[in-house]
Amino acid sequence: MSDNLLTKVPDIEQLITEHGDCVLYDIYADLEALSIIGKKCALLPDKTCFRITSPSARFITEKNNRLLAFFGDGTLYHSEFADERMLDRFAQIAAAKGFPVKQKIAVEIGCSFMLCKEAGKAMARKYPPADNLVVLATAKKEQFIREIFADGNICLTAAANENIDAEYRDCLALFSDGRFIVSKNYAPNNGINDHRVVNRFMSQYPQYVYLMVEYVPDDYIKAIYCRAGADFVPQKAPEQPVPSAEETERMYGFYNEKLKDIACLSVTTPDDRGTLLPEEYRYAFFKNGILIVDKTLSEGKRQVLKEELHKLFPDLAIHTYRVPSFWIDKIYKAVLKVQKSAKQIYMEMLKQKARKLKKMLDIPHHEALELAAKISGWNNWKQVTTIDESRARYVITIEKQNKNIAAELNLNQVEYEYQEYVKKH
Repeated sequence: MSDNLLTKVPDIEQLITEHGDCVLYDIYADLEALSIIGKKCALLPDKTCFRITSPSARFITEKNNRLLAFFGDGTLYHSEFADERMLDRFAQIAAAKGFPVKQKIAVEIGCSFMLCKEAGKAMARKYPPADNLVVLATAKKEQFIREIFADGNICLTAAANENIDAEYRDCLALFSDGRFIVSKNYAPNNGINDHRVVNRFMSQYPQYVYLMVEYVPDDYIKAIYCRAGADFVPQKAPEQPVPSAEETERMYGFYNEKLKDIACLSVTTPDDRGTLLPEEYRYAFFKNGILIVDKTLSEGKRQVLKEELHKLFPDLAIHTYRVPSFWIDKIYKAVLKVQKSAKQIYMEMLKQKARKLKKMLDIPHHEALELAAKISGWNNWKQVTTIDESRARYVITIEKQNKNIAAELNLNQVEYEYQEYVKKH
């Protein structure tokens, strides 16, 4: 099995003629397919829980998978940066489905996106989405669990030897056949949970195969891990090294000299999209232009962070300091002694929303607080009070987005959110 490097995008129709139908591709590459999926989902009892299949595609993958296109004759095109372990896993999955991988061709990173897109579009032309995309309602929980564990299928996220962070087990499960199950609470545009956790998981574990995400009710995730039984061994969080007194003193000396009483701009994410998360980029950014970054952060991420901050603050001279990992958390703790936390800011947003609801609906204050929480996506006000800083940063971003949507509809945010809540309830 040879591995060549493709440096230009080939003619996709020629590839199909040469290698047969593409049996693995990104169906979302075709705009009509997106529309068809939306229309078919609208007919389901639960519009957020479904599985997509297609007779023309034996493997429907996530968009950012390193697998690009797999043809009927066993030729697999993949990104030049694909993890070899993932390629081996895919070969096993494909062979089990009767499609052994016979040839691998690596694709230069500059060509990979276009090849993936063209494959999806070409197959949509040959097999129109209206006739060939099947949107299945999620099976009842008992049947779903029985089927997904059939034929020796293993839940990788429950297996002790895979060493996967236990935090992900609250929201997703990945299986050895590539099926990727995610709680519907973490679907994009579906509430207050950060859907980007799915992309973070795939980035953190490039050695796995990810077929199309299947969103399921939250209790299905719990049932999966309950069924996994003996395979499920909770992982202990790795112990963090304790910094010496000298290291801690150096950190506080830096803080007192350069950052004390300077507003931290990253307590909430500085961008409206909420992409510059301190948890992901391991940084703190201050109004005087000082940017402290965890020295273990990759060069690529550090460059992205600096470029985005320059766009947001073009008049600010940014001075970067690479620091030991423990500095980041300790500096945020110091910052929150002198300025409001993301949680405090978010709770004030909801309290203001409650005051407006109280006036608008003429209801008691305690009812307004409960309603403010519910129209914002929470179960109740008590749940709001339990959020941590990371979650608060994300939901503040949701508040900003809802405010912009309401403005486009010539509504204030509270009116918009209340109307949407009434529609659903």
